[in-house]
Amino acid sequence: MGWNEVEVEVKEVKKGEEELLLIHFNKQRIKSFKELINEYLTLDNLYRKGQGKRTDLTSVKSNISSTRDIVSKEMGISSSQLKKVGLYKNKPEYIELLDKGILTVNQSYLQIQREIKERESRESKPQLIIKKRKLRMEILSEIIQ
Repeated sequence: MGWNEVEVEVKEVKKGEEELLLIHFNKQRIKSFKELINEYLTLDNLYRKGQGKRTDLTSVKSNISSTRDIVSKEMGISSSQLKKVGLYKNKPEYIELLDKGILTVNQSYLQIQREIKERESRESKPQLIIKKRKLRMEILSEIIQ
C-alpha cells in the first residue's frame, strides 16, 4: 500500500466493557455459529447481572425488556433465533455440523428437541410403571376385600 502513516482513533474503555465493545465493533462480520454462541454467552452474562434486583423501590417505571430481547437486539438476530442459539451451548457436536453447513439451525433444533423428548420419555417411564403397579395393587386389594 505504501503508507507511511495511518489514522488511529484511541478509545478509553472502562474495565469490564472490553468484550461488549469488541462485540459491538464486530457486528457487521459474518460469524461462525461458535462465535455467535460465544457472543450470546458473553452478552447474556453481562445483562443478567441486574436480574433479581428489586425494581419496586422507586416510583419511576422503566421499560424493562427480557435479557433475551436485549441480547438479541445487541447481536442483531431475532429473539426466537437467539432462543435456538442458547440450546447449543452444551452441544459441541451440533456446533461443528452447523459451522460446516451440514445442518441448518432448524434441522439441528428439531433434532435436539427430539432428543430432549426421548430423554424425558425414558426418565418418566419408570415413574409410570411404578404408578401402574400401585394402581393394580389398589385394585387387587379392593377386589380381595
